[in-house]
Amino acid sequence: MKEYITKKFDTFLKEEGIERNCLKGVVGDILAGNTVSLGRKLYKTRMRAPGRGKSGGYRTIAFFQVQERIVFLVLFAKNERDNITRYELKALKLYADELDKLNEKEIQALIRNGSFIELNF
Repeated sequence: MKEYITKKFDTFLKEEGIERNCLKGVVGDILAGNTVSLGRKLYKTRMRAPGRGKSGGYRTIAFFQVQERIVFLVLFAKNERDNITRYELKALKLYADELDKLNEKEIQALIRNGSFIELNF
């Protein structure tokens, strides 16, 4: 299975001073089913903030296609907002439908143009 982040997700990580390797634990949570299903292969989970626990951390929303890939889409600090809006969720579900259709060649093109970044844990 491969893991990816979007360019925007990576920007937020950098702004918050979070290393990409912090996502290893989130991948483990997703694989273990420690998530909230949002439908259409979208899952919300918690992420620890560096030096703090999950309660003072972040929420992530990721697209998870079993045995294929995880694409991290949204990251937000829990102290800044509780959740995404229903309109954001609707847009994410439409995006998930498109992600579900991507083949390996198309994913490689997204990596080449900088839209996706492959994580190498």
